Amino acid sequence: MKPIFRWLLLAATQLLFLLAAAHLLLGHHGLARPTPLFDLPLGHLLAWTMMFSLPLAAWLALLHSRLARAALGLVCLGVLWLPVSMLLAGNVALNFSGGPRLTAWLAYSAACLLGPLLLGFGWLVARVFGSTRAG
Repeated sequence: MKPIFRWLLLAATQLLFLLAAAHLLLGHHGLARPTPLFDLPLGHLLAWTMMFSLPLAAWLALLHSRLARAALGLVCLGVLWLPVSMLLAGNVALNFSGGPRLTAWLAYSAACLLGPLLLGFGWLVARVFGSTRAG
């Protein structure tokens, strides 16, 4: 992949993440409205977008480092976030009643969002302190 194309994709994935996050944080009025995709609410699709766009951005940024494989694993976790969430909730509305399924879902969601940040931080620390193993 040419570097300019990779950096354009990286910028696009970051923008996608920020737009989805802004819509969710600002409480857009149509978040509960069903979409043509299996009648899923728009909010679920925006959350799903966040769960795979941030790991995708990390993978694009770390593509030629030793951390790329871990970032690709996080992309897979992010892509599977919505189906796994529905399985854990037992419904497409993602209504949880507490217990271990909710705890598992929270941990899974946190891994999707915090994993790329930790990879990026680890890469940065390794670069600052001169380790050539990070990339």
